[in-house]
Amino acid sequence: HQVTLQDREVLHTFAINYQYSSPPQDLNRDYQALYQIYLHPSAQFVNLEKNNQEVDVSINKEIVNGLSLFQVPLLHSPQGDVSVKINFKLENVLSTDSSTPLSYSIKTYHQPGTELKNNQLIINHPLNLSIAGVTSSASIGSGQIIYQPSNISNLNSVFGVQFASQP
Repeated sequence: HQVTLQDREVLHTFAINYQYSSPPQDLNRDYQALYQIYLHPSAQFVNLEKNNQEVDVSINKEIVNGLSLFQVPLLHSPQGDVSVKINFKLENVLSTDSSTPLSYSIKTYHQPGTELKNNQLIINHPLNLSIAGVTSSASIGSGQIIYQPSNISNLNSVFGVQFASQP
């Protein structure tokens, strides 16, 4: 999951990579996935990409417990490598005033069977934002924070970052 803070908007990209070493024996049709993603109520679906090609898809969006629940269906053949990217944006949610502190947190849930490897949260941020603190251990670089859960119990977790105000 990658989050990019820029100007006054937040971009979310969910990336899923499937690797099939051999097609499943008992599956005589394409794999039908339904991705369910909860985001801020004002979030907007941007697009879905499969193997770097935009896919025309009909999504369902409803408000559940104060959050937008996006249901994004996708069919793909269970052979070889398949990459999926689902993109969303939230417009006009960040202040243009750099003297205002900013906090951002995200809660992640993963279905049972999710592997720990390559399961990371990347937050890209403008270089003029300095990091005052994070809620869990993370790799902090120039304009980027990478949070990698360290054990299976952290796959369903909350990660937050506090950016300091700039004079």
